[in-house]
Amino acid sequence: MPMLRRIVVNQVLWGLLLTVIAGCEVFDPPIYHAEKTWDTLWYVGASPEVVIHVYAGRIRVTRGSDGEVRASFRVSRISKNSQEVADQAVKSARGFFAQTQVGGTIRIIEGEGAAAECSVDISIPAGSRLDLRATGNICVGCPEAFTIASLKARTGEVGSIETNLLSRPFEAPHLDLDVDNPDNLMLILDGVRVDLRPASNYDQASKSVRWRYRSE
Repeated sequence: MPMLRRIVVNQVLWGLLLTVIAGCEVFDPPIYHAEKTWDTLWYVGASPEVVIHVYAGRIRVTRGSDGEVRASFRVSRISKNSQEVADQAVKSARGFFAQTQVGGTIRIIEGEGAAAECSVDISIPAGSRLDLRATGNICVGCPEAFTIASLKARTGEVGSIETNLLSRPFEAPHLDLDVDNPDNLMLILDGVRVDLRPASNYDQASKSVRWRYRSE
């Protein structure tokens, strides 16, 4: 190939490459992110009941101090429209949460319509009773195992349930675990992984087969 022709071809190729790169920068929309956190503290007696239902996010439960339940909330939103859209979503997210205490029962319920993803990290006294529902992952006793009286948990299609628990004196905790995929269910009790055998059932609400494990 003559030298002049080779130079022209190279210039054309470089021009095409720069055009593609520039096009990616022009047509790839920017991503806007916003985040907000807050904490809540409740004082409780022995063996409180804690109910948490979140629509978009995860739940993580650890052992806390006796007589106290502490919750840390984190809401976030990613938007392709504008920073204002992301900021407004997290600003209004707190208003979608009903946080109540009636006697020894604490309820954290996310109402429908929130435009942000919310995750809850909560510490509870040993011997508590838990009722948890989330679309994302649920982890109880991560990373350190502790005792609870009971756990009822349900996740969404992509969520998992992981529990790391200790038996109470002479009694294991009562468990009712519901997942979309049996591979997303794990129980470690007293340091030993338990071979769970969940039963399948057709869920009318979700129109899909789900898997449920209930201890004796």
